[in-house]
Amino acid sequence: MTWYKKGLYFKCLKGCASCCTGAPGYVWLEDSEIEKISKHLKLSRKDFLKKYTRQIGRKISLIENFKNYDCCFLKDKKCQIYDARPEQCKTYP
Repeated sequence: MTWYKKGLYFKCLKGCASCCTGAPGYVWLEDSEIEKISKHLKLSRKDFLKKYTRQIGRKISLIENFKNYDCCFLKDKKCQIYDARPEQCKTYP
């Protein structure tokens, strides 16, 4: 039996936002996450996709601030959609 058989749990310890900034990258979104974030922001799916995402091939990713590569939802080192954040963010690193 492996030590991670029951899954892994990560909790932000520093609040440093290092997972949300730095080098460019992708935060991939599943359909269910798009719906959850749209609802959280009180936006239609179409408006959310237009304002906060980009299409990469067949996948959808959150956009970044191109000056410093911060996630579009990072403000003052805090996630503005924390309760609706994507699974990729929840399971970082």
